Amino acid sequence: MTHSTHFHNAIHPLLEQKCSNLNRLKQIHAQLITTGFIHHSPSLTKLLSLSQSSSLAYASMLFNNTPHKADIILLNTILRGFVNHNFPELAIKTYTEMIQDYDISPDRFTFPSLLKACTQDPVLTNGRSLHSQILKLGLETDLYTQTALIAMYSAYRDSSSSRKVFDRMEQKKNEIAWTSMINGYARNGSPREALQLFFLMKQEQGLVIDEVTMASAVSACGELRDLNYGKRLHYEIKKSGMRICVVLGTALVDMYSKCGELDLAREIFDMIHDDDKNVVSWSAMISGYSQNNQGNEALRLFKEMVSNSGHKPNEITMMAALSACGQTGDLNLGKVYNNVELGEEAAKHLLEIEPNNDGNYVLLSNIYARKKQWEEVRGVRLLMHLRGIRKVPGCSSIVMDGGSHEFTVGDRAHPESEKIYSMLNVVSDRLRAAGYKAETSEVLLNIDEEEKEDSLSQHSEKLALSFGLIKTRPGDEILILKNLRVCRDCHSAFKMISKLFQRKITVRDRSRFHHFRNGTCSCKDYW
Repeated sequence: MTHSTHFHNAIHPLLEQKCSNLNRLKQIHAQLITTGFIHHSPSLTKLLSLSQSSSLAYASMLFNNTPHKADIILLNTILRGFVNHNFPELAIKTYTEMIQDYDISPDRFTFPSLLKACTQDPVLTNGRSLHSQILKLGLETDLYTQTALIAMYSAYRDSSSSRKVFDRMEQKKNEIAWTSMINGYARNGSPREALQLFFLMKQEQGLVIDEVTMASAVSACGELRDLNYGKRLHYEIKKSGMRICVVLGTALVDMYSKCGELDLAREIFDMIHDDDKNVVSWSAMISGYSQNNQGNEALRLFKEMVSNSGHKPNEITMMAALSACGQTGDLNLGKVYNNVELGEEAAKHLLEIEPNNDGNYVLLSNIYARKKQWEEVRGVRLLMHLRGIRKVPGCSSIVMDGGSHEFTVGDRAHPESEKIYSMLNVVSDRLRAAGYKAETSEVLLNIDEEEKEDSLSQHSEKLALSFGLIKTRPGDEILILKNLRVCRDCHSAFKMISKLFQRKITVRDRSRFHHFRNGTCSCKDYW
């Protein structure tokens, strides 16, 4: 007796058992063909699902050769398999071909897998098109689809679109959606918004904050260099008994490193089990040492990673190790200090691996400017324009009396601007009297030396320092945070100012901490 499609919903008895052996699955497949159950949609779907765990290639062959591939349940099953095995392009390609070739209508189970594929590989720009299809089909209120959209836009670094989807959700009891939003803000340069959303999540009833959510909040603290709140979150982690998994541990290592607390960072790093450590956690600790001018410790840990961990260094690890070589003067490993040619090659490599990082273009421009290669400087600017890359404006902030005062280059918006520039003139006069000469080599303009000196004198960190000198008492330490790398002239000037004014000055720039004391800097002029 042959069976066609007139079966009840129960699947073939052989498919009720758990099976991941490919030979056994082939035998079951043969039984389905013999008995006619191959035409029974629930049985075929179950066979396809079981096949994915043992051989995705066999599952793909099964799907491609079935005459019933126009079944949306079968399509959803194979798409889920492609995504779960990290083949995002294949998922998108299969979906596109099926929609074009068959009269098939996607449902609420189709899009979460496709959106996850776009999250796995943000180069796949199909996500916005998929969002349009979701709206046309009226599936925009599905909770799983909304959550997947938030994660996708976060991967695209489109926080605005993520927030629009999030705000439209009628039910915000979904931890995954909240975590995706918080992580998106933390990763995409909006750490304050990440923490604000984390506070709101804590107030929501019934939501559980897990290790991944907490890691996103800790990362935001690291981006803000907010040590106090970072320590508070760490206390909450301990109090709740939350496990320090590799994701949360790495976030804590990164946060403490960025806040200059290397002993705490290393304590957390050592708490992560060796079997759980990955290249990201190793890189975070090595970068932490390097950023805080402990080159020897960075290189010692780098060598331990290469020799004993079984993990291969990635670009971040290598850049941290190269920076450490510069700090220690180990020319056999680095030859990096003051080597313009090597710096040019490193900057070009960074452009290849991080084409959207504005800092890499600025670094290459600085190198060309030092060599007075103005055509090349213009070429870098043109490349930024063609790629739609905008230079992040430099700003420096100083925290005092419970408030933060922020400055940009040439800033005159501060209510005490007149006093600040008066102090800046005092500082400049004392520098010149002590024999200081401005370092104009990194000014990216082909203008005369006097104009270059005026430009350098009004850098945001110098304005922040002048304000600090006005508002603090003699002998008080001054802490300045800068969002970009401190320029060579400001670095040289701050060394001399620390001696002339007998002040301890700490600057945390994009790369590392600089502790200026009595005419020297902790980075030993390698940064």
